Amino acid sequence: KSIKGFYFAKLYYEAKEYDLAKKYICTYINVQERDPKAHRFLGLLYELEENTDKAVECYRRSVELNPTQKDLVLKIAELLCKNDVTDGRAKYWVERAAKLFPGSPAVYKLKFDSALQSAKSLGGNDELSATFLEMKGHFYMHAGSLLLKMGQHSSNVQWRALSELAALCYLIAFQVPRPKIKLIKGEARQNLLEMMACDRLSQSGHMLLNLSRGKQDFLKEIVETFANKSGQSALYDALFSSQSPKDTSFLGSDDIGNIDVQEPELEDLARYDVGAIRAHNGSLQHLTWLGLQWNSLPALPGIRKWLKQLFHHLPHETSRLETNAPESICILDLEVFLLGVVYTSHLQLKEKCNSDHSSYQPLCLPLPVCKQLCTERQSWWDAVCTLIHRKALPGNIAKLRLLVQHGINTLRAQEKHGLQPALLVHWAKCLQKMGSGLNSFYDQRQYIGRSVHYWKKVLPLLKIIKKNSIPEPIDPLFKHFHSVDIQASEIVEYEEDAHITFAILDAIHGNIEDAVTAFESIQSVVSYWNLALIFHRKAEDIENDAIFPEEQEECNYLRKTRDYLIKIIDDSDSNLSVVKKLPVPLESVKEMLKSVLQELEAYSEGGPLYTNGSLRNADSEIKHSTPSPTRYSLSPSKSYKYSPKIPPRWAEDQISLLKMICQQVKAIK
Repeated sequence: KSIKGFYFAKLYYEAKEYDLAKKYICTYINVQERDPKAHRFLGLLYELEENTDKAVECYRRSVELNPTQKDLVLKIAELLCKNDVTDGRAKYWVERAAKLFPGSPAVYKLKFDSALQSAKSLGGNDELSATFLEMKGHFYMHAGSLLLKMGQHSSNVQWRALSELAALCYLIAFQVPRPKIKLIKGEARQNLLEMMACDRLSQSGHMLLNLSRGKQDFLKEIVETFANKSGQSALYDALFSSQSPKDTSFLGSDDIGNIDVQEPELEDLARYDVGAIRAHNGSLQHLTWLGLQWNSLPALPGIRKWLKQLFHHLPHETSRLETNAPESICILDLEVFLLGVVYTSHLQLKEKCNSDHSSYQPLCLPLPVCKQLCTERQSWWDAVCTLIHRKALPGNIAKLRLLVQHGINTLRAQEKHGLQPALLVHWAKCLQKMGSGLNSFYDQRQYIGRSVHYWKKVLPLLKIIKKNSIPEPIDPLFKHFHSVDIQASEIVEYEEDAHITFAILDAIHGNIEDAVTAFESIQSVVSYWNLALIFHRKAEDIENDAIFPEEQEECNYLRKTRDYLIKIIDDSDSNLSVVKKLPVPLESVKEMLKSVLQELEAYSEGGPLYTNGSLRNADSEIKHSTPSPTRYSLSPSKSYKYSPKIPPRWAEDQISLLKMICQQVKAIK
């Protein structure tokens, strides 16, 4: 009779006679005490009576007897959180459930939503309020990531719905203001909250740009559609069960009606990224993810600033490029490494995107959801960090040094580097672009100098490509992609790019005549732009010569500047494709021409000089063009630095560097 008790208990349960069911199952357990199913069934009966403590005890015993019941672990966590127990049991079971169900919406609700709902009712002091507000921002940021994780195996229709709700979450997360750090006690706490805020703003800001790319008025439509009660219900139902009560949930009861249509500004994002670097402690996955976000933006990533956060004392460049000694490693080596990782990772994502990708799925998923973006060979980064920060174990140093040496050999394109020529070209172009955008002679010389180094390495390979393909090594530091293999038809253009970079370095070093000769022999819009900059700088130098200003010579240089700018505009009118090659927008060329024309007018240079068709058309175009609010203007004085007559501008950099060294020496003493 006792053994048949389980069978009778189930019959009474189906008849909703719960007391009799409980009586028979208890009789059965007295005989079969180690049956996990019986304890689970008894727990269900107690749960129906809303006797949470006894239900939890029965479920716990069932899991103890059969640990494979993962769903029961989650059930225990839910019951304990619902019962508001404060003895640590809820935390234990929620953590256990989180390990069994990583990324589970139910666990997310138990851990984060419940905690926020509890804190919301506390009120409290300014410190708690500031922390609560920051946690609210993180809650919505992670909610957005969770929604996009759900979309990974969904249809196109589901992707659209989930990506729109994710955009709503990221908008809320991005618009939570940065915490007032002064309200927080202790420097360590202040730094932690500041880092967390930067990380939140960085990730949510980039994901907003990711989701809205190519979709006009996307964020406006999101706010109009979802920033209301019905949108909040849709978000709650997508994340959690629609059967669970909304009024006891933070997400279900929060006010999301006051959201603005605010797209992140690139300057702000760049600042947040620098702060976020510290939060992730130099993780290569995070750095690669950030680089991928900037890959699809018009501005260059601030990789140098990121690295300075991690390696304060490393020099920017080394004079020992031909060695691979670990002691010679510098910021530029690490910058080149990150550029390479981002480049190959982007190509990998593009390949995947072409084969299997929803139109509503962002190319790069949120950081917590992203699969590994770097290869095992790129563990070189960890070896470098360990050596530089002196965290290597005594018996492991020699192995790490050898690993770092091999990596440096590749990054500096030394013998048997195994690099794909397309990557070398990418490095050369990126470094040249970065260098040209800097104001310091010292920095420009290092960036353009390293760019020239890579062009010199790739030029012999271009000659080989004309006849044969470049073989791929077995296990390269950077994977080769045939989709970007250099074609024979592209070789002439790359050779021209190389010689332009050589000429730019000549100009930076003060070899102006050599640079002018080289630029004049190339005859392209890029060389015309550089010639215009050189002659305009010469005119500026004469104007700044307070003792013997030579007006006629200045006018001659301004005329040459004008002529080269007109050549650019004429070539652009006849062939629109050349505009893409310009290192600046065409509007910047027109602005500079307008400025030069005004300078020439000041020297009574008007009249016959302006009567030819090209000038008249260019002038007319300048006067009637409407400037774009997003356009940036490149001042000629912010081009690469050289000065043949006055002391070089980089002297200021050298002086400040010497002062810094002196201060450090004094501090050591």
